[in-house]
Amino acid sequence: MKTEDIRNVAFIGHGDSGKTSLVELILYKTKSSTRLGDISEGTTVCDFEPDEKERKHSIDCGFVFCKYKDKLINFIDTPGYPDFIAEAISGLSASDTACLAINPMSGIMVNTRKMWEQADNLDIPKIIAITKLDLPNINLDNIISSIKEVFGEKCILVTYPNGLGNELKGVFNLISPGSDLPGELKKTREKLVEAVVEVNDQLLNKYLEGQEISEAELSDALRLAILKGKVIPILSISARKDVGIEEFIDFVIKYLPSPKDRGTKTLHSLNAEQKEEVVEPNSDVFFSGYAFKCVSDPFVGKLSYIRVYSGILESDKSTYNPRTKKSERFGKIFKIFGKEQKQTDKAYCGDIVVIPKLEDTNIGDTVFASEKYFRYQEVKFPQPMVSLAVEPKSKGDEQRLSLALNKMSLSDPSFKVLRDKQTSELIISGMSSLHIDSILNRLKRKYDVQLNTKQPKIPYRETILTKAEASYKHKKQSGGRGQYGEVYLRVEPMPRGGGFEYVDEIFGGSVPSQYFTMWTHQKRHSK
Repeated sequence: MKTEDIRNVAFIGHGDSGKTSLVELILYKTKSSTRLGDISEGTTVCDFEPDEKERKHSIDCGFVFCKYKDKLINFIDTPGYPDFIAEAISGLSASDTACLAINPMSGIMVNTRKMWEQADNLDIPKIIAITKLDLPNINLDNIISSIKEVFGEKCILVTYPNGLGNELKGVFNLISPGSDLPGELKKTREKLVEAVVEVNDQLLNKYLEGQEISEAELSDALRLAILKGKVIPILSISARKDVGIEEFIDFVIKYLPSPKDRGTKTLHSLNAEQKEEVVEPNSDVFFSGYAFKCVSDPFVGKLSYIRVYSGILESDKSTYNPRTKKSERFGKIFKIFGKEQKQTDKAYCGDIVVIPKLEDTNIGDTVFASEKYFRYQEVKFPQPMVSLAVEPKSKGDEQRLSLALNKMSLSDPSFKVLRDKQTSELIISGMSSLHIDSILNRLKRKYDVQLNTKQPKIPYRETILTKAEASYKHKKQSGGRGQYGEVYLRVEPMPRGGGFEYVDEIFGGSVPSQYFTMWTHQKRHSK
């Protein structure tokens, strides 16, 4: 498989925007799946976990692929709710194009904006799919205006719906309109042509001179415009009515960038004596990959999801991890199709595969075929915001709990586990109550560990608020010389964040210095 024949597309957007249904129909239309699944029935390829079927929305990224017109397309169906945004970011980071799905009834939601920002941060080209155009009472002009207002005027329709709601019959292709394009859409197409030709000075001059722009010239310019982010195409779709799906698939293979189109990537040196290295997206150079996701399962073990950025990954080889400075031997490699693992002998530059049982490889690791001390830029994830104190319901589960929590935290970069040194409580933290609830359900189902939960204790501390003075006189006579001493103490607050400061105002050395050392140590470590 040539790198230029691969497409990696991540579907992003808010929950209930139609991402999973769109992927399901694409798989069915390309004969990659023999049946058309349904979210309400829990039969989709991407949402196969029991909690996803129960909640009827994605919690994990779904990975599938199809072969269509001699092209390999990897689709990543990301979760739509902000509670699982870390999972969505990890999937998005492995893609070459982000397809933002928008429900025309609910419009632009919270996670629509958040995932758009993430795609911007990762510098990933974007397209927009307006889904569910079969719903009643849709105002297409309003949703297009909202899209342009939020995401810019460069968002332009390339397929226009022929009817809406129950009257939806198909879509008009504004790139290759033929002779059936209605008169009112000719202005819309003219706006598309104007935006596209701006990426090519020669083509722009030709357009300004009133010359005809051929379909081939427009197609080449559109590919470049999408790659550079100068144009954000909007496609019209209805999965329920099977409208606009074939046009969408054709658009993906014809206009979206391949890994080769995305250009070089930079390897950052872990050795001060070495410089950065620029890597070509080519199968003829050394192998390098990035572990963007890891899954630990009690039944199948650890799975490392690898995006191949250069070279070829072959089965029955080793990977070298510069973070651990160790090599790990592995056997088979797989392509993921929902819950299925399909074995493959090789993974070419640009592809996405899974390697089982790389126990020392974690999310964010760079791997090579041989010893190298470089790494790709790590993807940043949001910090958890909600915490609970937990303990096993059964006292015999402490060791199993520790192992299970460690595996869960390695699989989810937004899930953290720590032991509070002040309260001795075991604290778990996630993005939201829903996120933590999902973690607890999986601990019970996968590891048979049940927990008692409660709000974490707050380790209150006292501090000095005002200036004060005190003294104490010590006398003790029990024969002999006896004991006598006087202490004078003055305390006053420091500026916030100023820490602790001890000032000795004793003159003449009348008190041995070792007493001062004991005093300062006692004050610094007192609670």
